[in-house]
Amino acid sequence: MTTAFVVAGSSHHQDADCQALDNARLSAGAAAFQVDTDSTDRTPCILCTDTVRTEWEVTPQTIAELWELIGLSKYHTVVDPGTDRVTVDGLTILEHGSAARSLALFGDTVRLHPDGTYRVHPAAVPTGAA
Repeated sequence: MTTAFVVAGSSHHQDADCQALDNARLSAGAAAFQVDTDSTDRTPCILCTDTVRTEWEVTPQTIAELWELIGLSKYHTVVDPGTDRVTVDGLTILEHGSAARSLALFGDTVRLHPDGTYRVHPAAVPTGAA
């Protein structure tokens, strides 16, 4: 049995001092609790659990951890025309190293390259989509 730390709605974290876990605790206003990772369907935290990957899909579930991982980034927002509410639709990765500023929308893939830069690879657009 492997134990991990979680906050309601968060990934599971192997490290109790993970920055993403701490931010989830602050956002939820709740304490973290331990769970058995063998019996949970939560995804592992990309900061403290899944340290060998170099590629991540930007989703509502991974965006906060990607923001923590990349560091030189900020949430990208748009105004929903139907509700006039500001919503997050991706991540802006700021200029760093030889990489220019780029936008990773939900569905896009962010890859860490050997030179230490993060590059955005847009999601494939289905044929016939506008």
